Amino acid sequence: MLIDDDKDVIDVTSKMIKRLGYSTECYLSSTTAVDAFHKATESYALVITDFTMPIMRGDVVVERIREIDSITPIILVSGNLEGKIPDNLDPSGRLHWLQKPFEYKELARVITKAIELGSNKSN
Repeated sequence: MLIDDDKDVIDVTSKMIKRLGYSTECYLSSTTAVDAFHKATESYALVITDFTMPIMRGDVVVERIREIDSITPIILVSGNLEGKIPDNLDPSGRLHWLQKPFEYKELARVITKAIELGSNKSN
């Protein structure tokens, strides 16, 4: 699942994700994305969400996803995360960070790490 209110970011990032061999469902609305996650939690191996969005910021998306499911890995993306994210936002250890702008190699590294850690469901 990829969530960002910027269509250009969605287009570019989803192409990168497909190049890595993954499929993704893209959402321009964080509220619609959380609703979709709630309805089909098992369909999503990973959630990638922007931090700065209207209506529901990325940290709130993380909180809502964690209320539904505590183990799906999440990547929070932002141009400036410093000082914005509370230390206790996700105590599961399955929250990862990605600084914008990012390149393909960095996205690949973070996705691989998130999925590897997320596949160990006993932690």
